[in-house]
Amino acid sequence: MARDRKIPVSRRDLNALTEKAGTGKHQGVVALCSPVERVALETFLEGLPGERRRFLVLLDGIEDPHNLGAVLRSACAAGVEGVLLPHRRVSPVTPVVAKASAGALERIPLVEAGNATEALRQVRERGILVIGADPEGETALYDTDLSGDLCLVLGGEGKGLRPGLHKHCDHRVAIPMTGPVASLNVSVASAVLFYEVVRQRRVRA
Repeated sequence: MARDRKIPVSRRDLNALTEKAGTGKHQGVVALCSPVERVALETFLEGLPGERRRFLVLLDGIEDPHNLGAVLRSACAAGVEGVLLPHRRVSPVTPVVAKASAGALERIPLVEAGNATEALRQVRERGILVIGADPEGETALYDTDLSGDLCLVLGGEGKGLRPGLHKHCDHRVAIPMTGPVASLNVSVASAVLFYEVVRQRRVRA
């Protein structure tokens, strides 16, 4: 497949692969790729198609690369159009992120969001509803209309959604917890949230 796409392929011994990869966990294949590019927020927002409902996600405070990769994987699977990444409090895109994303990193737009509050202001100006995921949210997830233009905001491990972002959300929703635990890992919570959006849009299509 690589040769069909005119991508050079060569064979090396195991030691050479391990040296190039910087780890022995390469499974016998190493690919040399250019860095994943991020899209500027204004450019991304201007390029959003107007004929379909928009579905965005802003990640704030997700510092574990495994979690970031897993969230990207779920976002890509659920049809999220772009993941907004602020300058601060978010894991850099590392090989661990790439592996955990299972290919999603190459398929979903990463948006350079700069300051999170400013990014949300711009999103709201375009008529996109901003929903924060918060265990203390005033509304249960399943009682919230998520079928329109939407940007979900996910906070980080441990602290969750920062209080400073609360006023920039139109609503804050909580995933109902019927067991003795108070919250979910952010990668699990993101999948629950994303697929409630998918479910509602299928029902109301």
